Amino acid sequence: MIYFKPCDKFYWYTDFSKQITIVAIIAIIDSLTIIKVRLNSSKITFHGIRQDQAKRRTEINFLKQAVYQFLLWIVEMVSYFFLSSYFKHEFIKWLLNTLTWALMHAGDGFLIIGLNKEVRELFWNPRRIISKKGRSNSTAVTWAFRLTAHAQS
Repeated sequence: MIYFKPCDKFYWYTDFSKQITIVAIIAIIDSLTIIKVRLNSSKITFHGIRQDQAKRRTEINFLKQAVYQFLLWIVEMVSYFFLSSYFKHEFIKWLLNTLTWALMHAGDGFLIIGLNKEVRELFWNPRRIISKKGRSNSTAVTWAFRLTAHAQS
């Protein structure tokens, strides 16, 4: 049974409705993206068009990242909206709300590092990203390198 304080029921339903709407929109967009990838993949194979494998692998990794981050978010929402409501003990509620929220965001970071070769390279060796001419390959890398260099000094 879900336990509510007198006024919390309204806020729970309002917050839950907003979150479930966002989840539905993301699920629809992700599903359409997966369908589009499947259709384009079959067209490419059918017509014999060769696509750069590295670019395709990167795009698929971005799609995997989006889906895995979405699944993490679903787990966090279930924990926040449902599991924590079954308990009255404050420590268990804290575990199911605050700790799960923090672990979800940490999981996002691990997914980004795990699925993006460029981010892994920057994470393990930020100086490797800088080209021989002393210029970086992208604006984001420049920004990240400056932060890393500033933190080391």
